[in-house]
Amino acid sequence: MVKIEVNPTSLIYYWEDMSYPDKLVNAKKQEVERKEIIEKMKEIFPLAEIKHQTGLAPTVSHTNYSHISISHSQGLYAIYLSNENIGIDIQRYKGELSKGRNYFINEREECFLSDEQALYLIWSAKEAFYKKMGGEIPDLKNNVTILSIQTPIKQIVLEHDNKLYKLSYLESKQFVLMWTLN
Repeated sequence: MVKIEVNPTSLIYYWEDMSYPDKLVNAKKQEVERKEIIEKMKEIFPLAEIKHQTGLAPTVSHTNYSHISISHSQGLYAIYLSNENIGIDIQRYKGELSKGRNYFINEREECFLSDEQALYLIWSAKEAFYKKMGGEIPDLKNNVTILSIQTPIKQIVLEHDNKLYKLSYLESKQFVLMWTLN
């Protein structure tokens, strides 16, 4: 498990469960993922309780944090804890995302179409931002626009309702991890 200190009041933990494929043999995907998150949270905060309410973001209690964002992708997991509204997304690279680009790329983002890596960053940024906003974005494709991908500093700037937001990311050969900053 890797820990990232985003700021004095925000932490990210991410990890890979190498036995994930074996666990799917005897259980449903959602059950495996939920159990993994709960077990890791118990390692970090033994008294922690995560509650999942249908259609709502998960909540956490008995920690130093009031907000939690969770993401998982084929055995990869990420937890973002903070005292502010936050969002996180982890995406395992899995073939060409460009085939589904019409689902999430708007006209202002077409300059990124030739870069498959940028498409993963855009998709992941929009997912993390959607979580930060509590799912209150009716048209994620058109209401959220990626303005810049700043590769050297691993930062993305997006626009929503005429306001700018920043996200940060980490890349590996297997995945991208994206989280909101403001």
